[in-house]
Amino acid sequence: MSDTTTIRVSRTTRDTLNDLAARRGETLTDTVSRAARLLEQEAIGRDLSARYATTNSPGSMLTPGDVVELDLGVPAGAEAGLRRPAIVVTAERILRGEPNVIQVIPLTRTIRNSGSEIVIEPDEHNGLGAVSAAQCQHIRSVATTRVGERLGNVGQAALRLVRDTVTIIIDA
Repeated sequence: MSDTTTIRVSRTTRDTLNDLAARRGETLTDTVSRAARLLEQEAIGRDLSARYATTNSPGSMLTPGDVVELDLGVPAGAEAGLRRPAIVVTAERILRGEPNVIQVIPLTRTIRNSGSEIVIEPDEHNGLGAVSAAQCQHIRSVATTRVGERLGNVGQAALRLVRDTVTIIIDA
């Protein structure tokens, strides 16, 4: 008999995990185990990035996962808008060409526990001042002239979660 532990989660979390397991054709146990491995990998990645951290100087190339200040202008309806941090999700091979337009995911301090948002905890690497949610449902292309200061980088594990969520949203 395997060791088991009971963990209390909200109904929303339970439903989200069950939906994810069903979409992936996995058992709930496999899905939770994979999530735990990803969290562990994220911690390892943060440890490594702390050792080998590089900072982008003004005018230097953006990299995937960078957290940047962004001017999104006046929002229409429920759009994300105004000045806020955002995560750069454009592929590195595209960023190397120094494009005029990049793809970003806006961040908000309003935590909604939505399946389309990924919670990002502030740390010394990402430069965030508060717990924020990556609003994956608001992915957008923006001119690089809208990009302000680089605050930090969310790391590979968080970037992967954000990109995976966008993939689910667009049913790719």
